[in-house]
Amino acid sequence: PGTLDAHQARIDWGDGSAPERWNVAPGARSLQADHIYADNGLYSIQVQLFDDDLGMVARSAQQQVLNVDPVLTGTLPVPTVAEGQAFTLTDLGVQLADPGFDNPDNPLVPGGSVETFTGLTVDWGDGSAPESLAIVGRVNGGPWQPTTAEFQHAPHVYADNGRYTVTVRMADDDNWASGQVVTRTLEIEALNVAPTLSLTNDPQVVDEGSLLTIANLGTFTDPGFDNPHGAPATSESFSYTIDWGDGNVETGQLPVVVVPGSPGVETTGSLAASHRYLDNNVDGAHHPIDYTVTVRFSDDDGGFSQQSIDVTVKNVDPTLLLLAGTDIDRLGETTLSGRFIDPGADTFIVQIDWRDGTVEQVPLGGPTPRDFSVTHRYFGPPDPQNPAADVEIQVRLLDDDRGFDTGMVAVSNTGDGTHPVRIDTTPQVPRLTFPRSAVAPPLLPSNPVNLENSGGVDISSAVGETKAIGERYFLLRVITPDGKQGAGYRLKAESLQDLPGLFHKLPDNHYAIYLVRPETETYRLVLEVNVRNGKVIDPGDDSDGARDRPPTERAGESGEPTDGESQDVEGPAVDSVLPPASVKPAMPAAHDGAVGWEEGIGLAGHHELALFRAQFFDQVPDAGRSEGFSSLERLEIAAGGVWLASAGNREARSVASSFAQVRTDDRRIREIDRCLADTTPVGWRRLRRLARQRLSGG
Repeated sequence: PGTLDAHQARIDWGDGSAPERWNVAPGARSLQADHIYADNGLYSIQVQLFDDDLGMVARSAQQQVLNVDPVLTGTLPVPTVAEGQAFTLTDLGVQLADPGFDNPDNPLVPGGSVETFTGLTVDWGDGSAPESLAIVGRVNGGPWQPTTAEFQHAPHVYADNGRYTVTVRMADDDNWASGQVVTRTLEIEALNVAPTLSLTNDPQVVDEGSLLTIANLGTFTDPGFDNPHGAPATSESFSYTIDWGDGNVETGQLPVVVVPGSPGVETTGSLAASHRYLDNNVDGAHHPIDYTVTVRFSDDDGGFSQQSIDVTVKNVDPTLLLLAGTDIDRLGETTLSGRFIDPGADTFIVQIDWRDGTVEQVPLGGPTPRDFSVTHRYFGPPDPQNPAADVEIQVRLLDDDRGFDTGMVAVSNTGDGTHPVRIDTTPQVPRLTFPRSAVAPPLLPSNPVNLENSGGVDISSAVGETKAIGERYFLLRVITPDGKQGAGYRLKAESLQDLPGLFHKLPDNHYAIYLVRPETETYRLVLEVNVRNGKVIDPGDDSDGARDRPPTERAGESGEPTDGESQDVEGPAVDSVLPPASVKPAMPAAHDGAVGWEEGIGLAGHHELALFRAQFFDQVPDAGRSEGFSSLERLEIAAGGVWLASAGNREARSVASSFAQVRTDDRRIREIDRCLADTTPVGWRRLRRLARQRLSGG
């Protein structure tokens, strides 16, 4: 009760530890002290209180100490692992901790108390079976220091990424003695791992337009694998995207082979792909470059790997499949047509060398096969020295990558024979036509013609007149025995209405009649005849003795028309272009009914032409009306009758059957002329001989 006494307490905690002394503050009336028990149990505490005068008082108390269950440490933050990675709790830093510790002096336990632990199982939370668990590596604690231990178990592997709840079942010595189990949980985060992609190192080369197949495009690995036991079950799936570098991107492609993995074994597989490149690749300077193919390989959780390879695409030259050309027609035109292919998506240029100095370029687009047709007009023979030769048109087909193919097509050129003669292939001058109406052509530049040597032949004088020649006309020339031709005499139009009458009046000689075209200043041989006694004879046929018969006295000294024969010849014409004597006649044909061989048409009298003309005008519609034909046409028809009567039956009928088509089919005329031009002089004589035999009934 003394207020000035000093007090001291002595405390025995009853756990075998040494008694402790605690000073009591002066004037204090209470005592506070703390102690940490190593183990649970019921302990008897003895307290003695002393003052400074050696007064003492003693008291006791019972203290119940409860057991504390062990806990898990290292669980925060949430530990992480990679899918497919083998790990243990110890690897993640997860341990056991317990506040109890060993007390070798514990009077409650003979020999003292030891804090021990028992591990039971661990459930990884991924559907796999719980695994056995042991507790090792115990480290005894002490006051304010927990006892710790590690877990021992088989390494575990998560098949797929995700957050898993792990359950650990264990017990300390007090739990185990009482049959209790301590269950502790923690979360583990399994992270996705991107697959690994490896692409082929093999060179990749392909032609444009061809299918590129890469069977061994690449391989992949992924540590994740299927887990059919999960809740839910998981599976590892993959796809890939290919950017072919030409603007084409293929998505959602699946591996051709997938080998499932397992704990400790990666999932593997292989890739394949095919693609058709429509064109090769070039840079800005049009130099060839490779395409870069990029593959992005992904798993089902968004992890991916990306790799690239190069592909060389070669240009393929275009190929000409067909070249054809039409024969050059009377207008000087030919049409070239062709077809080509190219597997690439190219543009093209067709270069055409027409062989007349013109090279034409025709741009064309794809795709192929592609047809083309080009018409060209010639204004003269490409080879003037050989005007009837075929024209070899050269074609060069190029694509936009400088690949090319070449070809040649030969087209037939117009022309009579193969001799180098002056021809006119302009469309204004067809070979032989029968226009319904005459169009006045330009004036023929020439000097006035005068009569000379006028004799017994009907020759009308044109002396002193300046005559502008506006129409085509016929020209008579004398052919000398050496093949030379004398002066030309223009025939009056009306005199040729009766050619037998004209021949009857001419002196015996060899004559040629030309059709003169003033607009082109050219001559066309129409008729070449031998006249004896006023008749046309065949000098190669001696059946009538004409071969050995001398010229009659009706012929002048030179064989040319004399002064007294001035009615049908106007006078010598200008010899600006003298045709060679070797030119064969290209004659007009006649209607099939023009010649009645069984009716006795021949060359002996004057009635032959009259009968021919009568039959022709009777059987050709409108042919008899003078307004339907020009005077030139009537002369051509008459000349045609003379030729037809001397040509022979077979040729006469084949030509005559085409004559009715003259008005509507100029192409037939070209065919007729070409056919006649192939007949040799010997053939002509045979045809005439045959005609005479048929006329005489032989």
